[in-house]
Amino acid sequence: MTALVTLEGVSKSFAAKGQLASLFAGDTGRDVLAVDGVSFEIKEGEILGLIGESGSGKTTIARLLLRLEQHDAGSIRFADGRDVGALRGRALRDYYRDVQMIFQDPYGSINPRFTVFDTVAEPLKTQGLGTAAERPDRVARALARAGLKPVEAYAAKYPHELSGGERQRLSIARALVLEPRLLVADEPVSMLDVSIRASILNLLKELAADYGLTILYISHDLSTTRYLCDRIIIMYRGRFVESGAAGQVIDEPAHPYAQALKAAIPIPDPTVRRAHADPDADEEAALETVTGCRYRPLCPKAMACCGTSVPDLRAIAPDQEVACFLYEGLSPHATAEGDTGQP
Repeated sequence: MTALVTLEGVSKSFAAKGQLASLFAGDTGRDVLAVDGVSFEIKEGEILGLIGESGSGKTTIARLLLRLEQHDAGSIRFADGRDVGALRGRALRDYYRDVQMIFQDPYGSINPRFTVFDTVAEPLKTQGLGTAAERPDRVARALARAGLKPVEAYAAKYPHELSGGERQRLSIARALVLEPRLLVADEPVSMLDVSIRASILNLLKELAADYGLTILYISHDLSTTRYLCDRIIIMYRGRFVESGAAGQVIDEPAHPYAQALKAAIPIPDPTVRRAHADPDADEEAALETVTGCRYRPLCPKAMACCGTSVPDLRAIAPDQEVACFLYEGLSPHATAEGDTGQP
C-alpha cells in the first residue's frame, strides 16, 4: 500500500497558562510540547489506530492533519504531494474534501437547529458541490452508507430526536457526503453506550472494506483498537513509544508503558492480577519536564541511561517497533556505575 499521508518530524507546542495572579502580571507560563518530532505514514486503505492516555498528543495530531492547528516544525504531506501546512484559500478548502473528521461528542458537534438533511447537505453547499436538485440524492446516499435507513424516516428529524448512536451515524454521514479519502475518527465511540459501540465500529470496518476509505482511529481503548485497526501506534507525552501490527502490539506489548496500558484493562476474575506500573513511582514527577525518556519517572524498568537520552523507535520484530533502551543491547558500562543495564 502507498502512503496517503506522511508526517516527518512534526512538532507542536502550546503556551501553558500559569496561575491567575501570574496572568495579571503578564506571565503566560512555559510552553507545553504536545507533539515532539513524530514521523509516520497512514497507508491508503488501512485503519491506523493511535493510542494513548489523555494529554498524550493524539488529538493534537488529528487537529494538525485537519489544519485546525498549524504545526511548528516538520512537514505533513498528502498523497499527491500537497504540503498541508502551506495550503491556503481554495486549496485548503479542496483539502477538506479529501480529509474529514468525526468528533468525539455527537451532541456538541451537530447544530441543533439543523435537520438531518440540512446537516449532511451543509458541506456540499460550503464546497459548492452539486446543484440544488442533485444534493438530495447525495445526502440520501451518505445517510444510507452511515446506516440511517430508511432515509426518508430520518431526513426531517432534528438532532434531539435521535439517540446517541444515531447522532454519531449522522456525524459519519456528514463526513461521508464529500466522499473523502481519509476519515479521522477521534474517540468516536467513547460517549456511546457499550451496547451500540460495536455497531459503529462495524460500520467503520465496512466503510474501509467496501469503499477503500482510509481511517485514522484515535482512542485510549485497547479493546476497540485491537478489533478495528490494522496497525497501531502508542503515544506517551508527545512521542511514539511503540508501533506495529495491531495483534502483535496488543497481544505482546514491548514498551513498559504499553504493558502498563494492557495491565490496566479490567479482568472479570478478581483472583487474577496483572503486573502494573511501579507502585512507588512519583506521579507528580512524571508531569514535570523530564530529561531523557518521558516515561522514566513511572517506569519500573528505568535505567540510568533513560535519564540522559531519548530512545528512538527501532524494529524488534517484523511487525513491531519500540522506543526503549531495554531493546538497544546496551552494555552495563553504558549506564551509571552499579547499574547492570538490565531491567
